[in-house]
Amino acid sequence: EWAVETLTAILAANPTDAELKMLLGRALHDTGDEKAAKVRFDEAVASESSNAELRGARGMFLQKLGRSKEAREDLDLALAQKPEQLDWRASRAAALRDLDLIDDAVCDCNVVLA
Repeated sequence: EWAVETLTAILAANPTDAELKMLLGRALHDTGDEKAAKVRFDEAVASESSNAELRGARGMFLQKLGRSKEAREDLDLALAQKPEQLDWRASRAAALRDLDLIDDAVCDCNVVLA
């Protein structure tokens, strides 16, 4: 809760900071407030839609929620810019598995395990 309160106060002073919105989304997720976390992740991506870090973070969050189709979209965009991010690739592999795209999931797993 301390992190949520602190980040909320900092964000109030810097309302356009997408990175702060993402951090607050992560903190909210850690406290179990998935709805508020998604709002913050969505706000972050809306303000900087081409930012790979924001897309990757939201994609991983969405995958944890079981929203595999949305997760894959974000992770595809993030990995197009930063293919070396193995945590994003692992999350995308899980999304692909959930979407029954097994061959694609195996390809991502092979990259992660290489």
